[in-house]
Amino acid sequence: MTNDPQAESPKPSSIKETWIPYVIVCFVLIFALGLICAPLTRNDFKLGLGVVAAQKSKVAYLEKEIETACAAYKEEYGTLPQTSENYQLIKILQQDNPRKISFLENNSNDFNSNGEIVDPWGTPFRITFDSDSKVHAASAGPDKVFGTPDDVTNQPEK
Repeated sequence: MTNDPQAESPKPSSIKETWIPYVIVCFVLIFALGLICAPLTRNDFKLGLGVVAAQKSKVAYLEKEIETACAAYKEEYGTLPQTSENYQLIKILQQDNPRKISFLENNSNDFNSNGEIVDPWGTPFRITFDSDSKVHAASAGPDKVFGTPDDVTNQPEK
């Protein structure tokens, strides 16, 4: 039995032999990370998993708020407001009406500097009334362009 500590553990013959396992592990980890993160490059997941879904839920909530406020206005006055233009409609629903009734909460995060109600991406809602006195609100969606597949609307599909 020898007391030489070097005799107990064999030394690698070169530096390459020492680093090869580490390099292989790094490549495997990078490859795995690429597989995990690949779906995050899709348009719906640019901001991270679940964020766009949460923003679309916020849009649905705001659309319902607009619809409910207009219905309450109609209940009070017997007709929908005279306009569906975003800024003017919001102004009417927030006390600029004959009885100074507030039909819509003023949450400053939901409005832009022009007083328009906006979606989570900062685009003003497009609001319309149809012939059946139904209120339709539409968001341009994450791409901020109306008429594209990512639009979010409370209008039933045709």
